[in-house]
Amino acid sequence: MSLQANAPDADSQPSRSARKHVLVAWLGTFVVLLVTWMLFSTSTLMYAFASLGGSAVIVFGMPDGVMARPRSLF
Repeated sequence: MSLQANAPDADSQPSRSARKHVLVAWLGTFVVLLVTWMLFSTSTLMYAFASLGGSAVIVFGMPDGVMARPRSLF
């Protein structure tokens, strides 16, 4: 009986499509938040910025999910 400590599994690496999905989600969220911040940085609408961040993460991070549908989002 041999135990291999810290042996990497073949399935431990995320697939290329998963990495691409994470990158697109991150970039989309970053761009939306950056543009919103630039538009409203001098306004009193900055209180809506936090909820917009959560919505952007849902839309770009889970685009096929129920919460990302326009009806649920708005």
